[in-house]
Amino acid sequence: MHRLGRRPLLALTIGAAIVLAACGSDASDSGATPPPETTIAPDTTAAPDTTMPDTTMPDTTTPDTTAALDSTGVLRGTAYTFNTPDPIVGATIRAEEYPELSATTGADGSYEIEVPASAPVTLYIEADGHHSIHVQTFTLDDEHGYEIDGVNFQTPTDAIYDGLKALVGGFTGKDPFEGGCVIVTTVGDPRMVGMSFAEFIEFHPHGLAGATVQIDPPLATPIYFNDQVLPDAAQQTTSIDGGVLWPNVPPGEYTLSATLAGTEFVTVPVRCEDGWVVNANPVHGLHAIP
Repeated sequence: MHRLGRRPLLALTIGAAIVLAACGSDASDSGATPPPETTIAPDTTAAPDTTMPDTTMPDTTTPDTTAALDSTGVLRGTAYTFNTPDPIVGATIRAEEYPELSATTGADGSYEIEVPASAPVTLYIEADGHHSIHVQTFTLDDEHGYEIDGVNFQTPTDAIYDGLKALVGGFTGKDPFEGGCVIVTTVGDPRMVGMSFAEFIEFHPHGLAGATVQIDPPLATPIYFNDQVLPDAAQQTTSIDGGVLWPNVPPGEYTLSATLAGTEFVTVPVRCEDGWVVNANPVHGLHAIP
């Protein structure tokens, strides 16, 4: 299913898609300006010194604590149609936590959006003829950086989305969105880290075989996808596709993790709300650390 032309596009991108299928300025801290000393010159007739006491006022200014909240960072990526290398032009990228923020994808499908730093941000896409998806939740700070590239949107057309949803529903025996959302990710090859979109599209398969995944708080056993990018009950670990999906996830905040002998993985925070498709796809997602 993950194919570019006839070449498999097995990245979490695909897995994620399958999931889809499953589905003011700094203020000074100084106080009031002290008035000049008001010493009264002594009387030259030998009167006693009548100098007035220093009238400098104590600093009662409340420290400005808004500066950190005013700092920002940047998320960048590319929106493209699932199972193709085709960019989506004119799509709108929005942030759930900040409804006033948005960006529009350019002729190459790329976008850049400035968001508040040190606070969770969950982006989603709106594009004509395509089903909306959310990506993982990012926090831009000293630990994660203030500029993050590769926040891509693997976006299914409405028709493909309907087919994928039916595929997953047939596998599970019920609507995969019943009671919540669908979360998908790709247990990704570490070589994808830092790749440009062009490099990523040419690199496949995207996954690491043999890994197990966890979600916290714990949920039912995840669905792994086989080498043909199909949900497979016999698949107890990731295939080379790397795709994995959790259907019927109750609304809330979760952390995804993976385990594979000799390999260390990032952890992935995700937010789930009713009806969402959350696709933590490559080059980010549940990738191995280089």
